[in-house]
Amino acid sequence: MVTGWNWVLLTDFASFKPTYLPEDNPADFSYFFDTSRRRTCYIAPERFVKTLNSDVVQSNTVSNLVLPEEEIKKGDLNAAMDIFSLGCALTELFTEGHVPFDFSQLLTYRSGEYSPWKVIEKIEDPCIRDLVRHMMQKDPNKRSTAEEYLEQQRGKAFPEYFYSFLREYVQGFASVPILTPDERIARLKPDIKKILEALTDSAKDKNDRVNDGLVIIVSLVTSCLRALKHCTAKLHALEVLRQMAELLSSEVILDRLLPYMLFLVNDRYPQVRVAAIKTMTYCLTLVKTVPR
Repeated sequence: MVTGWNWVLLTDFASFKPTYLPEDNPADFSYFFDTSRRRTCYIAPERFVKTLNSDVVQSNTVSNLVLPEEEIKKGDLNAAMDIFSLGCALTELFTEGHVPFDFSQLLTYRSGEYSPWKVIEKIEDPCIRDLVRHMMQKDPNKRSTAEEYLEQQRGKAFPEYFYSFLREYVQGFASVPILTPDERIARLKPDIKKILEALTDSAKDKNDRVNDGLVIIVSLVTSCLRALKHCTAKLHALEVLRQMAELLSSEVILDRLLPYMLFLVNDRYPQVRVAAIKTMTYCLTLVKTVPR
């Protein structure tokens, strides 16, 4: 799952899901993994196993008989399985919704009769393309760990400021105890100058666009706005948005800042309403183009 401020959480709503599934019977997949009925299948290929008794298969009358439960392969999930699933999810995100596998395609990929590479080629960034190709290898022993991918892609898929500043800073907002929205803004307000300097300096050195890193901070701020309670917190949030807007693209200002400013224009505090109008007016002067 991805939170409103772009923090990824590994979760599962089910109290139980089997590690291994029969490759010749889609019932388990449909019941445990396809509640959305999209038929997308991001389960690592090694999790599908043969469950038919080969001696019984030769009999036409009982060809659909599966092995007793005690003979079905059991075991725990491992990191390589999750890496494959992550590669599939990243592919869908970076291709604007093109899915690499449905259930039947994954099984044919497992047998060598299908390739997802045509979908992966739609990813524009060559580093992300290489990353997901490596993650989605059939051999789980060839997949790297998440930490290894982070190290391999430093300065490539992931900009330098993610390592030198951004990851550690944002992680502070995910630690226990979880901060309230007002507390998050109270922490961000005095830090915003340091944040802008850290991202700007990194962008100059590595030719990374500071706009990309700031979008994560924008998400962190805007995810708090609707839940803010105190007038001071709302004013501080608007000030933070105003400072960031100077380094953001027109598209980000229009898509990610303007809706929240319009929300605060109707706030119950007069000071907030005035500040929202002033901030919105200033940010609109920074817009040079209107994206399609």
